[in-house]
Amino acid sequence: MRKLSAPLILAVALLAPRPAAQPVWFSCTCNNGVGYLEQAPTCARAFATCSFYCFVWNWRSGIAAYRCPDPNCRSEGCPPPLRRRPSSYQELGASSLNAQAVGQLFVVPDGQGGYHGAATVVRGGRTDWDPITFRWGGPGTSPVLDGIDGTAYTQALISPYDEFQLGLDRAARVAVVDTVQGSVIADRATPTSPLGNVQPIQGIGSGFDVQLGVIKGQSVLFWTNPGPAGSSIMVGEVDTDSAAPTFGRVSNPRVAVATSTFPGVVGWHSPTPIDDAQGETRALLCAAQTDDDSSDAYYVSTPDQSQFNVAQVQPHFLHDDGADYLNNPLVTQGTAVYADFDAGAGAYGDPQRLDFFGLSSTTVPSTGGTVTQVAQLPLGLAAPQGVFMSYGTSLAFGCIVAPSVSTGPHPVIGNEASISLTAPPGLPVGAVLSVQAVGLDASNNIWTSNVASIEVGT
Repeated sequence: MRKLSAPLILAVALLAPRPAAQPVWFSCTCNNGVGYLEQAPTCARAFATCSFYCFVWNWRSGIAAYRCPDPNCRSEGCPPPLRRRPSSYQELGASSLNAQAVGQLFVVPDGQGGYHGAATVVRGGRTDWDPITFRWGGPGTSPVLDGIDGTAYTQALISPYDEFQLGLDRAARVAVVDTVQGSVIADRATPTSPLGNVQPIQGIGSGFDVQLGVIKGQSVLFWTNPGPAGSSIMVGEVDTDSAAPTFGRVSNPRVAVATSTFPGVVGWHSPTPIDDAQGETRALLCAAQTDDDSSDAYYVSTPDQSQFNVAQVQPHFLHDDGADYLNNPLVTQGTAVYADFDAGAGAYGDPQRLDFFGLSSTTVPSTGGTVTQVAQLPLGLAAPQGVFMSYGTSLAFGCIVAPSVSTGPHPVIGNEASISLTAPPGLPVGAVLSVQAVGLDASNNIWTSNVASIEVGT
């Protein structure tokens, strides 16, 4: 078959007939990271022992997947599978940050291969939560605090009360933090100078869990919005120009992740933007509070559900840590580190590291244009060789079973592949294209992504 040009891919994927069925092997993966191959799509050895999904790589027609009928499954569609068993991450734990407890973590790249970090901790000799900053070289390195206890740059944000979550913009010059007295915004001249000019954030009511991101080049604020039917995650444009009288004002507030209808989930919280290499927010990490008062980790393939009218871009389940309360994560590419409240100990322990392979969802106008999706692999993979994409419309259990077009390999740079295609004009409004990706590393290990969506808008 001749190679398709990029402008035809979306049209062909929407209109092409199903390829003939081919023999496949199923890679059955439990949420605890244990995986094995099985030819029959039952995952029988894992059934009734954990929540799990079966991902299929069909070498002739692309990727497919099958979700086993485990009653504990709570996600819509196929999630990003975990690369390995989640683990306690002492590298960014309390002892590494010279603290008694760590309740939140956040990082942004520093442009030199490392990160500017932010955290909320209980410092030695204190009982309240305070924001701190640090520098970090990435996994395998120790964080370096800004000052003896990390408060050299955050003194203007510290009060006698609790501060719960500290976030930074991509340049590490603007900061947001929520407190018992309301959420505030601050700025500084450089990433290595004290924060100041502290102002209240306007337009979010009693919102909390504030974090900064960028959507279509505009600075946005994410926050958790409490409500009688459970909390949702909101997003709105925010003015980050400290010289403007509207500094910290949020406009056009809208629902980014709607109040849950998942069984056992009573609300969403802890939004954390997942940015691409250019600083555009492509997806979100968050957490779901459950009816047993624990909290689980989730991935959302879009930072703004309101962009979609037809596609059901729902949160994908990542990890349930039993009775513990996972919340307030940092994320870089496909590696997340969640703060972890240990229910048994009644206190925060060391955070939990989760490695996953996420693929973003997007929209395209019916008049055509460029469609860009970002696939992000976890840190520490052995020299990723490339990412392949499968586009299809036939689904079972929310997962692709009959891909129409496969493309790749697309190059991976810094654990990220950015895939841009040109959509022709005249695509039917409301059409939804399901997309799944597979990553191949130097050891020929295969990692499948979540199923994402491309929706044709007006």
